Amino acid sequence: MSINEGVAFGKKCGETILRITDEASDKSRSISICVKQANTYQVSIPEYDLSKQYQSIIEKSPHTSRQYLGQPDLTQTKTGRLIIAYPIGHGKGPIVMKISDDQGKTWQEKFDIPKSWEDSQETPTIHTLQKSDGQEIIIMISACPGVWGNYTTGWNTSISIDNGDTWSEYKHWHSILPNGEKNFCIVAMASLIQLKDKNGKWIDEWLGVYQDNEFINYKTHLTFDESGEECWSDPEPYLNDYRQLEKEYQICEVGMIRNNQQIIGFCRSQSHRHLSTYIISKDEGNTWSKPKFLPAYLAGERHKPFFDPITGILLVSFREIRYDLNGTGFIEDEEDWKAGNWMLWAGNISDAIKNKNSGFRICLGKDFSPNVNGGDTGYAGAATFKDGKIVLVSYGHWDESFSKNWEGDVRTDLCYIQQVSFKLEELMNDFYSKDY
Repeated sequence: MSINEGVAFGKKCGETILRITDEASDKSRSISICVKQANTYQVSIPEYDLSKQYQSIIEKSPHTSRQYLGQPDLTQTKTGRLIIAYPIGHGKGPIVMKISDDQGKTWQEKFDIPKSWEDSQETPTIHTLQKSDGQEIIIMISACPGVWGNYTTGWNTSISIDNGDTWSEYKHWHSILPNGEKNFCIVAMASLIQLKDKNGKWIDEWLGVYQDNEFINYKTHLTFDESGEECWSDPEPYLNDYRQLEKEYQICEVGMIRNNQQIIGFCRSQSHRHLSTYIISKDEGNTWSKPKFLPAYLAGERHKPFFDPITGILLVSFREIRYDLNGTGFIEDEEDWKAGNWMLWAGNISDAIKNKNSGFRICLGKDFSPNVNGGDTGYAGAATFKDGKIVLVSYGHWDESFSKNWEGDVRTDLCYIQQVSFKLEELMNDFYSKDY
């Protein structure tokens, strides 16, 4: 057991007695403490570097107005088309959209895009929705955090109903919360999950989540009226029962995935004093479990969970965070962490939520951000194909020489969009099967 600023940290499992003495009165009190699970901040599962043969560049534009290209997202339509969207700049900036009809081998930029995309205020997210009547709707969402530009709050949406060929101008939603306060919306919708009815049947309703600048996490429901117009319900906090933890951990950017009749959320801890956490809903997002810590191998930011189409293994793409840099067994202060590379964890979903050491990690891309705490990468989109092919995209400072010699700010350094494409089963057979 160790004590740091009044907080007790369990270094190993077992029972101990903590004796507290008041020096002024010479009175003391003994407290019995049982550590059922030690805090482990070191990654101890196998890690591998993805071969460069699986990496390719979508856009790299040094010494131009596009030198810094930011956080992308990716979606896949029923035709197999891939659509990527990302801003020119860190979060805020004009949106670039590119399309691939050959599983990411080639990409074509769309120039016939809405004028309103030029004033995008936040990193975009993009989702493909399949309605019960067979209609496919592709929706791009961009938050309005109210901290720059025209200081708008809420979020914007743009829709395509023709496989991404044409898009509507931005439509604005919920500048003000039901309580009358401004809706300082950040990363909307980090997740957009289709819901089921009580009989387990899919319904035309989607749960979207985001957070504000106080790390209050909100949910909103997307539906469509009889004329096909989108409708977003009033945002409401969904972790109020655990507000103290939500605030302490600074939970944000929750990446959700459906696992049978459960929805599991992987949560970023912006405090950088805690491991990432997870939450579970067994009632279609109406209520959520208490946030619990994920293993150190999933410590990171902007988790994107999905299942491998062949093996069924859970894959989680994220920007890694390394804690306890000096190996003392606990996070000593607010500087005892460092953001790292673009990572992928592969393993069993039950092991992740039971905090078991299992699976393996693949470094998809090494990031060389000229930044004190490193790591300006990891926002990623993912797509899978029936033959097992996986396509992921992310942004990052991938050019080591350029970034090490850059004298400007990290947000003006060369940062560009990279893709990785592979079949997990092939990687496991060729490189990793002995350790898996």
